[in-house]
Amino acid sequence: KKATLGIIGEPLVASEEGDIEGIYVQSVTPDSGAAKAGIIATDKLIEIDKQKVRTWDDVYAILENKKIKDVVSVVVLREGQRLELSVELSELGT
Repeated sequence: KKATLGIIGEPLVASEEGDIEGIYVQSVTPDSGAAKAGIIATDKLIEIDKQKVRTWDDVYAILENKKIKDVVSVVVLREGQRLELSVELSELGT
């Protein structure tokens, strides 16, 4: 069983976003850790546990050694503001 944040998104294109690298959140799975932590569509995920996130491979590499119910620190950008949130990981597919 794999742990997930509960978001669907795509990598940001740096030039379009003013050189911001990360994952653009397109949607958040209802009742997921991300939803409970307050992550919303249009947020830009840039860090998980103090590690920069540029691609989905970065996200998978960070979450690979995590378990369901582990809590990770994530940093998102929302309307130019940097928010640090705690996300409890849920099971992939739920």
